[in-house]
Amino acid sequence: GRVGMKRGKLRSIIKKVLVGMLLVFSLVSSSFTANIYAKGGVPVYKLQESSIVYKENQNITGKRVLIYHTHTLEDFIDGTTVVDAGEDLARKLTEKGYEVIHIKENFSKNYNAAYKASGEFLQGEDLSQYDLIIDYHRNALDSANTVNVWGNDSARAMFVYSKASANYDSCRNLGNVIKDNLEDGVYMRDYEYNHGIRNFNTDLSPNMLLLEAGNNNNNIWQIKRMNTHLVNAIDKSFKG
Repeated sequence: GRVGMKRGKLRSIIKKVLVGMLLVFSLVSSSFTANIYAKGGVPVYKLQESSIVYKENQNITGKRVLIYHTHTLEDFIDGTTVVDAGEDLARKLTEKGYEVIHIKENFSKNYNAAYKASGEFLQGEDLSQYDLIIDYHRNALDSANTVNVWGNDSARAMFVYSKASANYDSCRNLGNVIKDNLEDGVYMRDYEYNHGIRNFNTDLSPNMLLLEAGNNNNNIWQIKRMNTHLVNAIDKSFKG
């Protein structure tokens, strides 16, 4: 009986020691991870409520980009969404040295009031700090519209403008510079409305673009290739 009691106590002591070691390891690991993120060298992906901040410790380009989605639930043929596509764009811009904020808030809970919802969000932000603001959408067509670049099919991009916007000229000039730096065929066309819904909120910043990235019949890989070309074009545009 005593031998059994001793063995039981020994097992209890060993269990406590192991639990203590596991706790210490967890704390050290968390501290180590936090220090890696704090010291930079790789992008820090930090969840803040409904947004994800992609921020390198050193903003190499000195430029800041904001990405959001007025029609948040728009999806592609494989079930991925514009939010997935926006995340890919954010990562690629970050790798180029840009500081990027990607907003994942669902502004289209009421689809007809989506531009009102995204506009109210934008009005609560200091938009003057951003060199480029992208409202990332996807188009709707009967079939996928792709172009072969570097041996792979890429989705095609389109910018949408409101001619009544107070920032029509500046937004269009910004879009023209970017599309002129895109690989041949990746840019499909401009699309202009006389007004558009709330002028697509472009009255709020001269650095805003409404992007139609591919369409409902493209898949995420075609969209990601388009993003790669778009990032290269943005980078060339800012570097002159």
